[in-house]
Amino acid sequence: MCGDGGGQGDYLEARVNLISSMRLLQRGMLTSKQQREYINFIRQSERLDGFMREAQQQEEMLAMQQSRVTVEERKMARDDSAAKNIVQMKLVSSAAFVAA
Repeated sequence: MCGDGGGQGDYLEARVNLISSMRLLQRGMLTSKQQREYINFIRQSERLDGFMREAQQQEEMLAMQQSRVTVEERKMARDDSAAKNIVQMKLVSSAAFVAA
């Protein structure tokens, strides 16, 4: 966690890690097959990043409305759809990236 106290630490850190992974993979591409796999990874990553941006914005709005709510309380309030989306993205197999 970034420890920024703004309630966005987990999302911000996850987004930074995602972007770092994308850049690392981009530098390692050598073949056209790897380029296709990278594009598939980018598509999945964009979906996940969009979800995280939206969730982060919702938490920021909630934090403004309830300035006394702690970071831990905001984390506990994250809904099941957030968990479902994150778990689904974690379960994406390498086959999804290899498929053309």
